[in-house]
Amino acid sequence: MPKGKDFEILKYHSLYEQTKKEGDEMVNQKRNTKGGKMNSKGNKKTNPTYEKMMNAIRDKEKTLKDVFRPIDYALPGGYADATAKIVIVDTNNNQIRKIFGSIKSIDMRLKNKSDYDNLLNEIYMLMPSIIYAKKRKLINDSLYDIFKECIKPEKLKSKEDFYSFAKFMEALVAYCKKEDF
Repeated sequence: MPKGKDFEILKYHSLYEQTKKEGDEMVNQKRNTKGGKMNSKGNKKTNPTYEKMMNAIRDKEKTLKDVFRPIDYALPGGYADATAKIVIVDTNNNQIRKIFGSIKSIDMRLKNKSDYDNLLNEIYMLMPSIIYAKKRKLINDSLYDIFKECIKPEKLKSKEDFYSFAKFMEALVAYCKKEDF
């Protein structure tokens, strides 16, 4: 058994390793409970509410005003809450707010009697910046999938579709702030 200084070094090294291991376990546990459980390969599983929302968005018969009704997304446990739990795990909160700011800017101009057809191009131009954020790992795949499925001509047929999407994003930003502790 080492004595003196060697013993102290071993003692602190052992304590450091134990503390580091416990800390890593706590971080992983926090990530797992916020964004859904991990499978054996370490890939995040999504939650059923998020999957239900994505299936509704992908339904070719539905537009965004049909999918994003306040009763479905605004309440705790709804689409926005479920999505926030997945998104906040590995998405930069500032990036979510930046994208939301662009959406809100378009929303405000639309409410000030701007022509929807003229603003559609601005809405579609959000996708390059979203793709850029995804490639830089500033947003995760789940958030990217929402934008990819929602920012399409067949989903944005009217002002009401865009308003519904903007309101969902507003709720998502609020729930992300709640989850970011």
